[in-house]
Amino acid sequence: MTDAQYTVNRTDFSLIPNFMLYRNTVPAVNNVILSSENDINAISNRLYDWYLGADNMPSNDWVDIRAKEEVKFVESGVKAGNKLKIRYAKDSTPVGYPLFPMRTPDVIDGEKAIQFRTINEKVLIPLALDYKKNGNQKSLEKIKYIYDWFNDQGWADGSGLGSLTFEKLRSAGYFHSFFLVKDKLSPEVLERELNAIHWFSLFGIAYQEPTHAGEVADNLRALAIPKLIYALSIPDEKEREVAMTAFKRYMDNALAIAPGFFGTIKADFSGYHHRGPYHSAYYTHALYAGSLIAYLLHDSPYALSDETVANLKKGLLTFRFFSANLDVPAGTTGRFPHGQQVLESILPAFAYIALSTDEPDQELVAAFKAIVSDKTIRLSLTT
Repeated sequence: MTDAQYTVNRTDFSLIPNFMLYRNTVPAVNNVILSSENDINAISNRLYDWYLGADNMPSNDWVDIRAKEEVKFVESGVKAGNKLKIRYAKDSTPVGYPLFPMRTPDVIDGEKAIQFRTINEKVLIPLALDYKKNGNQKSLEKIKYIYDWFNDQGWADGSGLGSLTFEKLRSAGYFHSFFLVKDKLSPEVLERELNAIHWFSLFGIAYQEPTHAGEVADNLRALAIPKLIYALSIPDEKEREVAMTAFKRYMDNALAIAPGFFGTIKADFSGYHHRGPYHSAYYTHALYAGSLIAYLLHDSPYALSDETVANLKKGLLTFRFFSANLDVPAGTTGRFPHGQQVLESILPAFAYIALSTDEPDQELVAAFKAIVSDKTIRLSLTT
């Protein structure tokens, strides 16, 4: 393609989130889908099981490996969290060292600069798991302090932080820990953190009428679950129904066939990011996130459309086809030429979609079994 020349007139600025536009969009949604408390609990419980494991988990090598690695992960995070001391001033202001956004220099005025990202990735999720699985009250109190500390340092609705476009992509620890401990937050803190999640997850885009199908893979892989967390966590029933309806419709549009160079799912069921095929990352993560959302919402008033589930199924089966001998073609790996073997990283997605229909999808079940029976995959997963 050395002689091919393209002119792309980027007038939609689709890769640059308009935070203020999304924040200020009024949540006006037509034909709101009503739900019961049981519907919301069913979706929430599936998400809790995804984090914590179900009570009837089978015993096999993979489950045992997961359990052992999780213990290490939690212990490491709790150890890192022990370095953070819970301290409040007399006016109830949290006392702690300064926190900085991504892209900050490592050292400022001779002092090491600590980023929000570091606490998000290495401390918050382990503390939340330690509380939920081990009942450690100290970990819960540390999380509450961290939320206050974050807010004091600028982690809040409407905050700039200097690198918002990328900060939102590295905030999983914050989003996921919130869902696991939200029922232990005071009403005032719950409202404060929900406003922050609305801001950082770009939830406002779900209230807008889309101009075309598709979505940037980054916004699916990093923010689909946080958007669901926000909608599920709204205390007011009517507001929650509006948000859940908007989220369902947003996901249906995001996972529809995208036109032109836009992401994510294309008409041949390959995947685009950065205006081209990108099968080493981004698209695969978006495919996983979309499949998980489909599973969490299935058999509920907010279930994704049959067309959306079919798109995800075809995307997964096509990706398996692309991954002959487990490697995707090097020409579709974007800027990660060594990231060809990625099929195993999205294996659960086959199960999510297979279980998102009235009866398990036998084609996806067969594909899953064929992949996990491959000796190369088994070796990589168990080591």
